[in-house]
Amino acid sequence: MLEVASRIDRVVVHPGAAMVTRIASATLTASGEVAFVGLPAGLDEDSLEVEVSGPARATSVRSTLAVVTTEAGGSDADRRAAATRLAELTAERASLKASLAALAGLAPVAPAGDRAPRPRWSDVVTAREGVLGAAGRRGAALKAALAELERAIDAAQRALAAAEERWRRRSSAELAAGSLSRTVLAAVQVDGDGGACTLACRYRVAGARWAPSYVARLGDGQVRLELRAAVAQATGEDWRDARLELSTAAPTRKVALPELPALRIGRAQPAPQRAGWRAPPVGVDELYRDWDAAFRDGAPPAPRLGDEIFDDLDADEPTSEQNLDALRAIAGAPPPAPMAEAAMPAPMMASRAPMAPGAAPPAPMKKTMMMAADRAPEEARKSRAKGEGGGGRRQAPAPVEEATAVTAADDLLAFGALYLPGPEVAGRGVLRRHDDAARGAIAADVLSHSRGSAKARRQALTARPLPRGCHEPGPGQYDYAFATGGRVDVAADGAWHAIAVASHAAPVTIAHVVSPAVAPEVYRLATVVNPLDAPLLAGPVDVYERDELVLTAPLDETPPGGAIQIGLGVDPNVKVARNLRYREESAGVLRGSLRLIHEVTIDVEHLGGPAAALEVRERVPIPAPDTDEVEVTIDEVVPGWEPWRPEPAAGVAALRGGHRWRLALAPGERRSLRVAYAIKIASKHELVGGNRRDA
Repeated sequence: MLEVASRIDRVVVHPGAAMVTRIASATLTASGEVAFVGLPAGLDEDSLEVEVSGPARATSVRSTLAVVTTEAGGSDADRRAAATRLAELTAERASLKASLAALAGLAPVAPAGDRAPRPRWSDVVTAREGVLGAAGRRGAALKAALAELERAIDAAQRALAAAEERWRRRSSAELAAGSLSRTVLAAVQVDGDGGACTLACRYRVAGARWAPSYVARLGDGQVRLELRAAVAQATGEDWRDARLELSTAAPTRKVALPELPALRIGRAQPAPQRAGWRAPPVGVDELYRDWDAAFRDGAPPAPRLGDEIFDDLDADEPTSEQNLDALRAIAGAPPPAPMAEAAMPAPMMASRAPMAPGAAPPAPMKKTMMMAADRAPEEARKSRAKGEGGGGRRQAPAPVEEATAVTAADDLLAFGALYLPGPEVAGRGVLRRHDDAARGAIAADVLSHSRGSAKARRQALTARPLPRGCHEPGPGQYDYAFATGGRVDVAADGAWHAIAVASHAAPVTIAHVVSPAVAPEVYRLATVVNPLDAPLLAGPVDVYERDELVLTAPLDETPPGGAIQIGLGVDPNVKVARNLRYREESAGVLRGSLRLIHEVTIDVEHLGGPAAALEVRERVPIPAPDTDEVEVTIDEVVPGWEPWRPEPAAGVAALRGGHRWRLALAPGERRSLRVAYAIKIASKHELVGGNRRDA
């Protein structure tokens, strides 16, 4: 077995998962197994692919689990070292404090016994002075050491807090001793003398998220739109110097074709039990005919697994029940309870018996089974004749039970643990299960702890809030991948990382929009056509003008070629004032009507700066469709305007009576806009809310 050093070359990030491609270079001169070591333990085995470029080819691939035995490094080692250092300093401080307490308890001791000669007073004073001097010197040294130790403890506590923070923010690629990693083993067949080869290993692993964001930099007549993304991952490996693609597709979304059951008239029958697997196809060895002719010099194909079982059965002309017993023995299922003969027709049992993985299909039915099938109609006629006797009432047929359903063992339904042997192996064409020796014997507690840790990391990643204003892409009408222009680094720490994806330039149109009936402020609006041949997903956009941040605005999902409108805030250089004059007058021959006359004057002025394209929006009241007694007429518009019918938002009624003026204002220019309209109603009526329609 050859272990190769691989590196991550390409990563496709999907919502919730990532497809990783590792590459390695090796010189292969003989056939054997190539091992990719140190892969995440939680990768999806069903997604494993190995590709070889060069004078060799991969014939099979499998994976095993391995326990990490090396001591952990990085943030874990720093954390343990900082905790040990703090514990040592704390113990030393306790020892110094105990020594100071012992010094404080020093006192002269009187001689023991009455017969002891009493020392001279001068000797007593001298001895006491010596003891106090030694205690003072020792106490001063201990206090100085204690002060220095307190400063060291403070520094150790700060170092431990920093190490704990690094530990909390650690990458999931840092595996401690006792953790699990996965090794992918690929069987490689060398062509000729072999040579330099490039091996690629692809797999899918859960624990990745991304959300789009944008930056718009306004210039003279154009905008540079930068696509960015916030990426977070806890897959168990760091993505270093990797090409990144951000996809909106859901790789694990199950899409199944609908089943169209047959419609039959008759008594309801129980639904057939699903076996969870299918029988191996007949004639599998025909698929390897060209391989045998090219690489085995016309040697006969190797026997398939289970052929000896069915050879023995065929020699004794087995019945359908014997065939089913053999199948149940292979599948590990218990034998069924005895049933009535009418409920187990032989043809049904023979046709519905599924095959277990790792077993060859049964031999064609022998003459005995064919005779049983021929007798079935005659037996059915006899049973009907018996049922029709005795009163002429027809006896209801007994429901057909699924006596032929073979329940496979759980280990045979773990498809991720099954593999297909190569064409040179005996039993080719049939799925097999790796034995424990090949997969590696892992203790149950170690496996449970590893799975629990991986699940906790994924849950923490899912619970992490998105950056402000960001929206995670969901399954929709777009399945597209955005590729980064260069290689990036993303650590597996579960934190959000800002990634630059691409940058595109496009022309931009700056317009000024005002609705003076609602607000007098004039807003700038930038309109850009999507410069990508891909959709722009919903997300925040940071707008810069002259390298200064103007604002952060939400960007809606925009299809390719669609228009993007970004609000740039209020322009203080353009001023608008709206004035209204209102009066009522009688109308009609008999003065039976009222005309409510509204005269609106809008003054606009450009104080300075570049020329502005101004759009002034106004609205005229429109009677309800079922109202005949209210009439609205527009008497005068200076200058002319045009109807304005914006696209209504979801759940909002369309705007009625909207109009707009479009003006080009030069710096320092002042314009006046005027509209007069009248509302005619009966003199005995009054409009709801008052006759005056505008404020």
